[in-house]
Amino acid sequence: MRCLEGAAMETEVDAREVAHEDTDDEELRSPYVVDDELDLGRWAHDAAILALPTQLLCRADCAGLCPICGESLNDADPEAHAHDTGPDPRWAKLSELNLDDR
Repeated sequence: MRCLEGAAMETEVDAREVAHEDTDDEELRSPYVVDDELDLGRWAHDAAILALPTQLLCRADCAGLCPICGESLNDADPEAHAHDTGPDPRWAKLSELNLDDR
């Protein structure tokens, strides 16, 4: 997913909390509000986590690591960095199964 170089990012958190205690609608009740008090630490933590991107990259065009040898693809010449595309040796025993006999 990424090259393992240092990554830094800035993000904005735009979050609101709705809390209507006198309702049966679960979406209008807040797990962060108890006795009219907002658990600000828990709420802010969850809002910040939800604002993070799914992938943290060193830069927008990060090529990541080679899934075969683990080399950083940011530093590798794409034409010089080629691997045999044969089957994964970790799955070799499965080729010995004869599934046609079922």
